[in-house]
Amino acid sequence: MKKSALPIIAASMLLASCGGAVSTLSREEESWPIPTPTSSSTPSQESSVPAPGTSEKDVEQSDKEQISKAPIEEVSSEISQEAPKEATVADLNSDLSNFISLYMTKLASFKSYKSVTKGSTKATVLFIETTQTIDVTSIKGEYCYLKNESHGAVDSVHEAYFHDGNALVKNLNEEQFSKVAMNDYLNSYGVNPYGYNIEGYSINGDAITSISKSATEQNAFEIVFDNEKATNNVRIQMKAFGSLDDYPVFSSIKVTIHVQENFTPIKYVVEANYNAKRFGIDTACQQKYEVTFSDFDANPEIPNLSEIRAQYAF
Repeated sequence: MKKSALPIIAASMLLASCGGAVSTLSREEESWPIPTPTSSSTPSQESSVPAPGTSEKDVEQSDKEQISKAPIEEVSSEISQEAPKEATVADLNSDLSNFISLYMTKLASFKSYKSVTKGSTKATVLFIETTQTIDVTSIKGEYCYLKNESHGAVDSVHEAYFHDGNALVKNLNEEQFSKVAMNDYLNSYGVNPYGYNIEGYSINGDAITSISKSATEQNAFEIVFDNEKATNNVRIQMKAFGSLDDYPVFSSIKVTIHVQENFTPIKYVVEANYNAKRFGIDTACQQKYEVTFSDFDANPEIPNLSEIRAQYAF
């Protein structure tokens, strides 16, 4: 009996790896509490995460403006306000409750770095399996850059430059970049690639259900996320990039973070299971990819930046 092509097409269309858009879900703001020895501010007083490439002067002004804005997602009370200047894994509490604080403080200390993501998503519908590749390049610096590609039965490409509170965005089959305010970009695509999150998953409040040391690898820490509380912005992104009928529903999320002794990231291994719907067909998806970090404070080159700045006065 000849098999219908529809399930294969529907399954493959679901697989944009890191996507999303806003309809009924509203994006959750992220608070980035950079620990300082003299900090006495409460979680509600923390400013929302600055746009990529924002100067220190702009951040100070933004802090004053953002304090009065709501809603601001509550920062976990477990975030340390007095993290060591150069912390090491020896400074971790026995229950690892300060891991997120120490790790994110180290990550925020770098003015520039590069990450490259490789992996795949497998979708199964009506006993038919299809695979979509995941290929992402992200560069943080004065100017920031993101290129998110997914290839297989269906191609998806999202490319963006970020600077001074603005974004230039181009998706598949678009010839020109569109310039938008960073807030508009975040409302459309959910995730701030350089915000207070881990791969778009929230790390505030009780969004994390457990943190444990890997039993087999040194300086590797396994983080399990709450399927609902951690995924608001990721679901917005996935709905947009994948052109889904509705927001995906997660059943499991685990990110293993490999670090050096001083918490400099080496790589992430991300594993997630979720169901997504397109064309009215519900599809079970298994996602696994690896994010490798490099070029810390080395000002990695951003593709075509000179041409982009000249063409778009960016």
